[in-house]
Amino acid sequence: MVVTASKSRHLVLRRYLSIAVRLIFALWYFGVGIIGFITNDPVQDAAKAATPLEKAMAESLFMDPLLCLACLVGGGAMLFRRTTPLGIVILTPLVIIIFCFHMVITKSYLWGSLNLILLAANAWQFRQGFDQLWNYAGPAR
Repeated sequence: MVVTASKSRHLVLRRYLSIAVRLIFALWYFGVGIIGFITNDPVQDAAKAATPLEKAMAESLFMDPLLCLACLVGGGAMLFRRTTPLGIVILTPLVIIIFCFHMVITKSYLWGSLNLILLAANAWQFRQGFDQLWNYAGPAR
């Protein structure tokens, strides 16, 4: 197979784009986790709540820190290539909730879709990292 200079350049650009998408997504969620812990104010969160469900979660005093922890750990794991599949697994439930929240409640279709598309693109890029989830044969005997 002969690789031309333009095809080689295309592969390099694609690789850098993949890295940039992963790092932007990872830094976004890592930053959300840090900022969430720093600015955690359940009273203010309950006052700004868009729905009674969101208000109840803020008033529970454990849901917001749990979401911040998921963002921090998942985003942090995605900062490193080796642990990116773990970060994707941690962030997937959160991103699906964010997607549904924006589709149904805020009607912010672009923002909700963008989160899910970026997660799916990262999952596709690291799909080989999930092989053990599908092909686990059990402990060696």
